[in-house]
Amino acid sequence: MDHPPTIPMDKSNVEGMLRDRSPTSSEGATLRIRLRHFTWAQFAFPLSTGGISLLLAATPHRFPGLDTIGKIFFVFDLVVFVGAIVLISLRFAVHRGTLRESLAHPTEALFLPTMLISCMSQGIAGSVSSGLT
Repeated sequence: MDHPPTIPMDKSNVEGMLRDRSPTSSEGATLRIRLRHFTWAQFAFPLSTGGISLLLAATPHRFPGLDTIGKIFFVFDLVVFVGAIVLISLRFAVHRGTLRESLAHPTEALFLPTMLISCMSQGIAGSVSSGLT
């Protein structure tokens, strides 16, 4: 079986590959570049903080400050979720066509349900932390 030709890895090839990549240092990456890399996967963070507030509301081992801790997590979760919504909306507004690209991307599109489940956890956590259930 024939193998594809390999590119010899000398110093000039490595420098060329590094030059073609996006900037990785904090001084070279602008907010616009960072915004392009904000994806659906970042909604896993508000999803997990909503889960923590749900666990705190459902734990059988209660103490007087537990409800307060759960409500703090819920408010923090709301702030993080709204921030994620704003950032992903800015990504799609600033970089035209990235919504279609993200929905068609083979791995990024897999994280779209993370945003939807995060929305549902906001509703469930809100009703539990406010005592509606």
